[in-house]
This record gives sequence, structure tokens and C-alpha cells, in this order.
Amino acid sequence: MKRSAWLAAVALMATACGTTVSPSAVTSGRAPNAAASPDGALVAPGPFGQSAPGAIGGQLPTGASLPGQASGPAGTTSEGGQAAAGSGRGAGPVQLGIEYFDSSQAVQSGQAAGYTVSPGDPYSEAKALVAWVNQHGGLGGHRVEPVYFQFSTTGPEDTQEQSACQTWTQDHHAVAVIWPNNFSSSDLLPNCLARAGVMLTGGADSYLNSPQLSALRGYLQTAYMFAGDRMYQRLIDRLVATHWFTPGGKVAVLSDDGATYAANVHTVDQTLARYGLTAVDHATLSTTSPGQDPADCQSAGLRFAADHVTNVVVVDDGARAFLYCSPIFRSQSYFPKFSITSYDSPSTVQTLIPASSLSGSAGIGWEPVNDVNPATLNNSGTLCVSIMRAAGLNITASAFTEAIAFAYCDAFFFLHRAYSTVPTLAAAGVQAAVAGLGTSYLSPITLRTRFEPGRYDGAAATADLQYQTSCRCYRYSGAASSVS
Repeated sequence: MKRSAWLAAVALMATACGTTVSPSAVTSGRAPNAAASPDGALVAPGPFGQSAPGAIGGQLPTGASLPGQASGPAGTTSEGGQAAAGSGRGAGPVQLGIEYFDSSQAVQSGQAAGYTVSPGDPYSEAKALVAWVNQHGGLGGHRVEPVYFQFSTTGPEDTQEQSACQTWTQDHHAVAVIWPNNFSSSDLLPNCLARAGVMLTGGADSYLNSPQLSALRGYLQTAYMFAGDRMYQRLIDRLVATHWFTPGGKVAVLSDDGATYAANVHTVDQTLARYGLTAVDHATLSTTSPGQDPADCQSAGLRFAADHVTNVVVVDDGARAFLYCSPIFRSQSYFPKFSITSYDSPSTVQTLIPASSLSGSAGIGWEPVNDVNPATLNNSGTLCVSIMRAAGLNITASAFTEAIAFAYCDAFFFLHRAYSTVPTLAAAGVQAAVAGLGTSYLSPITLRTRFEPGRYDGAAATADLQYQTSCRCYRYSGAASSVS
């Protein structure tokens, strides 16, 4: 079971409670009160769908910019036509697949597990961004018609991904898909869309490694994604450089099971070996039976304590070690130091986990909105807040809410930029445009980005991250540095 870092706090707890829903309840793909356009596309009601772009403001605030952004009037469209993927600029509307989750379901799931979460309103956030894109040239001059898919935080992932892919590639013909959530452990969705020639951005903390991304042939590209092999090598390098490993102590690895995580654990072990370090134990959390988390954590804690493990390198899915294992370790009076990354959403973890379990935690961060609260916003982040505020949405109410909204903003900004210079909407042209971005794309989420031929994960810089007991919060230590 996999979720993005910002959704892990809800989804993991919900599945642990054993909540289930029938496939028919989670795979319809129809947004609340959605209306069908003349060609049958599922679009949001009112000005975000069939009619002209709405009145939501999206002008750049003073000093803000998106490098290389196309400007000008929204493309004129024929209401009944669906533009073909290879058509010329401004030839008609195009369909864009957009995934969102039921925020009320997320709140209820969190409450059932004893946590209070504020996920905001992802559906309304996506609508506001559709309006902004349409007011600023659409995708390559084509007005966007959204095709929404509601994802259940408690439903079967593969079933939903298969239904979503069918919705966007067979029932409709999306040129691209925005999926801020994580992918299932089988990575069904990115493979399905790649086979259909549909561009995809999102995926959050999917932990895909560089070979897996390469196998998708450029159909999945995300500005804030950090390939697992590069990320875990960087993590160990920085933990050694900052003297995090306890002198004379022992190291263990706590990971999710499955092939992708096993490959990342291998990277951890190899990098540790370069520094003369060896993990004395490896424990796993089940990705197929999340209800096993308490038992898995109980076993891991007893083993690690018996082995006198002082430092636990975490290779898990969106804060599972913190949400499940740290409370159990605490009940065992066992307090090792945990590693942490942006994929664990430190700014949310610090509000849920007692300081006693986070003391000594350190790692790397590349997503300020997920790492520290309050986060310093760049121009793209400021623009995201501005768009949401104009739509009557307060996304800065909590770090959790802000992180979700920023994931949507990044996806829309990234696609808007990628399609801004291509003569047609053909995937090959868009992929070439992304490869040519270099370091110019300014993401609202990550510190710096870099794209080039053969590199599909955009994260290009990290900062050292440490838990500080004085404020009971995570803070960056030192300046960010580039990642090769």
C-alpha cells in the first residue's frame, strides 16, 4: 500500500482501521455535481467546464513569475470538439485527467484513528487551477476540459488505478494526467498511461528508482520527485557528513517490503558500506497487509532494542515508521534516532508525534512546504496561494492543507510550462520540451529543479534537516546544495 507523504497520515490510518468500500463506489470517476460536456467529457460545473473561463483571479503577484511561462489570451475553442493529441496550437479544447480524493472521507478516517487532519478541498483547488490555466493560454493554446477521478483513501488501489486509466484513455482521451497521490505498489497507473501514450505528472513519494523511470520512456515526469536510488544515496552521504550516526552505535534499516523498496534498501546498504558501516538488522512493514503494521513494528522494536540499535534508517512509505512504529517503540521504552526525508512530511509529523520519539531525528529535505512550518515561499508558491485565495480557499491554514494544494499547483504549473512552447500536443514534443528545461522551471514545492534528456525526476537540491527539541519542530541546517 502506498500513498503520498501528505496523504499517508490519513490513508495509512484509515486502512489500518479495516475500512473498505466497494469498487463501484470508488471508480465512477465523476466529480461532485459534474456535468457532461457536449462530447461527453466529465467536467466541473459552471465556468470551469463547458462555458468560458470563470472569474477567478490568477494574475501574478508583484515580483512573481514562472520562468518561460507563455502568456496571452486563452485559446479559442469549439464547444463540441475534442482536439486530437497531434493537432496544432489553439485547434480546440483538450481533456486533462485530474485525480483528487474525498476530503471529508479523509477527515473521518483520521478521526477514527485518533488524529485531527485538515486536508483542505482538493477538488475546489483543482477547479481553481483549471480556471487559471485557461485564463493563461491553456495547454499550448488549447482550453482545458477537466476529466476528474475521485480516489478513495480506503479503497483498493489497483482497482482504482485501472478504472482511472480506462476513464482517461478509453472513455475519454486525455492528453495528460495530474495524479498528486502516490501509485499502487504495482505502479499500474504510470505503466498503463505510458502504454497509451499519455503524459503523467505527480506520483509524489512513489520511490521509483531511475531505471524504473527510464522504463516509462518520459511519460512520467515530476518536478519534485526524487528517484529512490539517488535520494537514498544522498541521505546516507549527508547523515555521515553531519555526524548523525552514533559513535560506537549500531544501525538498522526499517523499510516497506516489495521490489522497489528492496532496491532502495540495497542502495542504503551499498552507501553505508562505502563509509565502513553495516546495518545489523533489517525489518519490513507489509505493503499488502497494512493492518499488520502494529505487529510488524512490535517485532522490529524488540529486535532492534535487543541488537542495541541506536540509529534507524527509514525506507518506508510516507511516515509509516513515525506514525506506527515510534509509538510502539516508545511503549517499549526504546528511543532510537530515525532518519527522515521530505517524503515523510516532517512538518506534519512534528504535529502528530511526541518530541521524545523525534529527538535526534535528522535527514534531508527538498520540499520546504513539507519540511518546515512556516515555509518560505518562492514566487511560484506565492502564486499558488494567490490563486487559491482568489477562489476563496485558505490553503495556509495548516502545513497539511498547504502541501496538498502545492502538489496540485506544481502539476498545473509544470504542464502549463511544458506545453507552452510546443507546436503540437504530441507527447514526443512535450517530452523534448521538458528535457530542454534544464534548471529553469520554478516549482512551488521543491528547492531547485533540473531536467535533461534521460532525467525524469526534477528534484535537484537538498538541505540538511534536523529535529530541534527547543521548538519541537524540524528546521534546515545550513544552505541547500545541488544534487548530481
